Amino acid sequence: VKEVCTSNRATTEGEGIVLHDNVGMITFDVLSFDLDGTLWPTEEVVFAANEKMTTFLNGNYPGTPAANHIQTVMKSIRKRRREEAEAGGGVAPPVSYTELRHAALHQVTEEAGYTEREAEKASTDAFHVWLGERNDAAGRLLFSGVEDML
Repeated sequence: VKEVCTSNRATTEGEGIVLHDNVGMITFDVLSFDLDGTLWPTEEVVFAANEKMTTFLNGNYPGTPAANHIQTVMKSIRKRRREEAEAGGGVAPPVSYTELRHAALHQVTEEAGYTEREAEKASTDAFHVWLGERNDAAGRLLFSGVEDML
């Protein structure tokens, strides 16, 4: 933040978002919202992305599991990381959902009998399918008035 103000008008300037009023200016490099249903119905968006990812994965890599199993694997990876760090007297570093999803996709594809190389390609491709649908679904399901508010 370069300068502090209150505002109701935003423009883009350089790499960030700049809010203006008669008092001053705030520059943001990132404006982030939690996945809490602020902009779109989070559960519906993630469900749509999971469904498309599963369809892709199962269609291209027969024997791979459904999205609910991949979610379970994501939770187990997070738990294992935390337990390993605590056993070593430390704290597990933060891990993103992207990292967890990719690791889980890789693991379940290998468990389905695919090679390391195939699992890497499958997990990367399936994640991109998931991300694309997550973005598309978020756009389709954006709550009324959100664009005007932003």
